This record gives sequence, C-alpha cells and structure tokens, in this order.
Amino acid sequence: MKIIAIIAVLVLIIIIGGFIFTYSGFYNVAATIPHSSLMEWLLSTISDRSVKHQAQGISPPSYLNDPEIIKAGFIKYQNDCVWCHGTPMSYPGKIGKGLNPGPPKLWESAKELSAGEMDWVINNGIKMTGMPYWSHEYKEEDTWSVVAFLKQLPNISAQQYRQMTQTAK
Repeated sequence: MKIIAIIAVLVLIIIIGGFIFTYSGFYNVAATIPHSSLMEWLLSTISDRSVKHQAQGISPPSYLNDPEIIKAGFIKYQNDCVWCHGTPMSYPGKIGKGLNPGPPKLWESAKELSAGEMDWVINNGIKMTGMPYWSHEYKEEDTWSVVAFLKQLPNISAQQYRQMTQTAK
C-alpha cells in the first residue's frame, strides 16, 4: 500500500512539473535554436516509426520505372519540392534554409524509405517539420510520379540532375 502511495505521489509530481514546464515558456521554440540531441532523437524516432506504421499496406503501382512517369515526377519535384529539399547540387533550398529541423536530403533518405512510405509522407505531410501534405493539391498519379522520381534520385549525380533541369524545360 505504501508503494502505491509513493508511485501516486511521483506521478502527481511529474504531472505538476509538466504543467509548470509547459506554461512557463522556458522551452525556446525559436527555429534559430536547434533541438537538444535528446529531443531530436525523440522526435525523429516518433516520426520514423509513425511513417512506417501508417504506410503499411500501401502498394506502389507497377509503372514506377516508366521514364515518362519519372520525368513527370522530376517536374513536380522541381516545381514543388526543391524550395525546401534542394537538389544534389544545392542543399537546402531557399525555404529549407529557415526550417528547423532541416528537411532531409532526399537523394540520401530516398534510399531508406519504401515507395509506400514516400507516398504516405507526400500525401499526409509531417507535423511540426514544415513538410506539408500534398493530397489537397496532387492527384494519386501525381504523388506516385514524385515517388518514381525519388526512387531514382539517389542514383542521379549532380551533373545528371543539371542536365535533367535543362532538358525538362
């Protein structure tokens, strides 16, 4: 019985401490100040696990290797994504320079994400990261075209990317 009372008091102290911390304004939310390494780990772990869980069961269409689909995804990427994620030649993009946490270098992180995970992130965004959801703007085939391009992106050199920007116009 004594142990239960001690646990209850500890829980109450943690709850009161949490309220005091929350309402004190002590934690600096300025985008100019990076998160502590513990907070960075916590937020990225939650995000990574959530994306994996939410994307379960999303199957990519069979046409992701179609060069025309990849080109359409490249054009969407150029129009909508480079502002934050940049290119293999310039990271981050104009807007991405002011984001904290910074947006991922998609030519690196695309190696780690499944097509379903990419589709889910593009359609749903990620809270408190600056990653918007695009399902209000993109049709399903638009999203999959971006995924098709992103799956190719890790294998595209800066020089190849530059050539793509010149030929896509």
